[in-house]
Order: sequence, then structure tokens, then C-alpha cells
Amino acid sequence: MKLGYFILLFSIIACAPEKGEKRLSKYNYTTENLKSDKGEPKVKKINDLNADYEMYHYKNEVYQVSGNKVIARFRDPKDHEKDIQYWRHHLKGEYYSLQKDTKSKSHNPMNILTCKSKGLTIYFNSKGQVKRVGESMGGKGDA
Repeated sequence: MKLGYFILLFSIIACAPEKGEKRLSKYNYTTENLKSDKGEPKVKKINDLNADYEMYHYKNEVYQVSGNKVIARFRDPKDHEKDIQYWRHHLKGEYYSLQKDTKSKSHNPMNILTCKSKGLTIYFNSKGQVKRVGESMGGKGDA
């Protein structure tokens, strides 16, 4: 019986993270992490709305970068996420707001569902079809 407790205690200690070890999360994701995961971006350009940010373009997603920090990710919706009803159901019980995209110069501006507690921004058209999903990646940059 004592041997079993010893083995259990030993396995718990062996699996515990070392002190000071910084775990990688979406809130401390850097451009180096991004490039090691995704490779070099196909296109890098300055954000049209804010020159303090760069946009790193990959196949179906775009990352907003400030300094060495990845601020946000924008991607195409997955098959099950393409209707705004999915997001309303998914965010049931969370506070979210709906508004029109006033920054767009299009004749048909997108609608925006924003849920700050989840770090989500969902862009959808007047028919309820989701066109883009934005996810907050944390920090404000170090530049």
C-alpha cells in the first residue's frame, strides 16, 4: 500500500511544471511563436486602419501584430460556424453586443457581434451568414 502512495506521489512531482517555466498561451504568443508554428507569412503589410499594427497573412487566416506580440487572429468560419445563430447559441449566457461596421466603405457594411469576455468578434452579413471570425490573442504589443 505504501509503495502505491510512493509511486503516485513520485508521478505527481515528476509531471508538475518547473517553477518559473512560462506556459505558452494565446495571451503571450509572439511573432517568433507564430513564425515557428506557421512559417513566414505570405504577405506582411501595415494595417489600413491603424499604422501601429502589421497584418501577417497566411492561407485562410490573418494575424494582427504589434511589435513582437500577436494581438488578434482573423479566420474564415468553420462549416458549423457559418450561421450567426450558432454564435448566439454558443454565447448564450454571455454578454455580447451587435452593431454595424462603421469603418467599412462598402455599400453593404457587415454586422458585428462582439463578446469581450470571450475575446470574439464575429462579422456577418444582413442574411446572418458569418464571413469572418476574429479572436483576441491578448497583449497590446511591446513596440
